[in-house]
Amino acid sequence: MMVETAEQQALLLEPTGNHASGKPWVIRNGEKKTIGRKAECDIVVNDTIVSGLHCIVGLSILSPQERQGDGIVISVEDKSTNGTLINGERIGKGKTRFVQAGDVINLGKPKTTAEGEHHYAASYKLRMVVVDGAGQWRDEDKENRNLNSDGSTEAPVGTPRSAPSTESNNREAVGSVPRLRNFPVNGKRAREPPTALRRREPKTSSAAAMAAAHREEQLRGQLAAAEEGRRKEEARATELEIRVRVTEERLKSLNEQLEEARKAKDRYQEENADLQNQVAELTIRGKQLEATAESKDRALQDAQRDAGIRSEDMENLRAEAFDADSRARDAARRLREVKRNLDGAVEANRKLTEYSNGLKEKVGGLQSALATSAASVASLHNAIANLYDTSQEHCGLDATKVRGRKMCRGMRVR
Repeated sequence: MMVETAEQQALLLEPTGNHASGKPWVIRNGEKKTIGRKAECDIVVNDTIVSGLHCIVGLSILSPQERQGDGIVISVEDKSTNGTLINGERIGKGKTRFVQAGDVINLGKPKTTAEGEHHYAASYKLRMVVVDGAGQWRDEDKENRNLNSDGSTEAPVGTPRSAPSTESNNREAVGSVPRLRNFPVNGKRAREPPTALRRREPKTSSAAAMAAAHREEQLRGQLAAAEEGRRKEEARATELEIRVRVTEERLKSLNEQLEEARKAKDRYQEENADLQNQVAELTIRGKQLEATAESKDRALQDAQRDAGIRSEDMENLRAEAFDADSRARDAARRLREVKRNLDGAVEANRKLTEYSNGLKEKVGGLQSALATSAASVASLHNAIANLYDTSQEHCGLDATKVRGRKMCRGMRVR
């Protein structure tokens, strides 16, 4: 069988996150890959959070006549219980999401680590690569890799397990064809005599072998063409199915947009009616404001005229205010001086009061001393009188009496 050498685009499912060291998977045009926990899935993920059949990823590259954009249609169908997410956004069980290269498929509910990071059961980044007939893919950012680089005996990465190779189909088809050397090549051979038949047997056997080989080669070519036609028909059917789904999604989206447009139209009509009412109110309000502005303008003009008349009075008032301020400052200064004088007078009065109290105390002392002196004088007078009486008794002479009286009088006078 001839080996295909033409390169074609394919989808690469590259593990990311905490499964970045896992094996990448290639999905060719028209193929679909099943991902799940069951062993019959194309990509098996051994995690209890992953469903038996979790999701289906398919690739379809539209023909140039049918393309809108790059013509690459990548579909992800969610079959899971715990969810299939595209860039962290959940698809929904039973729903299909059309994605593009660069998106990330996350399986299951995220587990939050202590650092706040989200870890999924598995994550795959979608990248478009080029695959040749030898099973190698290449990318602009990375070196060429062999799809069987892990050394396993499985089919190349991305080859469906249920699809047998074209070569094995050819062998089975050829094996079912009878050996042509056991049958006559044409009708004349049956009429020849046995001797002639034996003489021509080596030549006839060689011709039959060549015819059988030629027929086998033809059958192989036909089988390869049939297999290629089958693959093209399957790809065509997948493309049509995807186009139908895309059309349905677009129709659904357009219907939703139409409904939103209708609702928006109703809202706009209501808003338009409200705006018209507001415009009418604003028009009336504007006229009222114009009238108010005119009246205020006239009042302002009158005020300006009054201000012109009163400007001279204002200047006089300013001058008077300046004089009053000067007088007030002088009065304040004099008040401070009076206050200082008053404080001095209060202090002098305090000292005078203290001095007066001291004098009162001294006068009291002098009065007490004077009273004591008066009592002493009275006692002295009494003593003199007694002495006089005694002396009068003892003195018999009148002259003596006279002198004694004069002396007593002199003493009293003293």
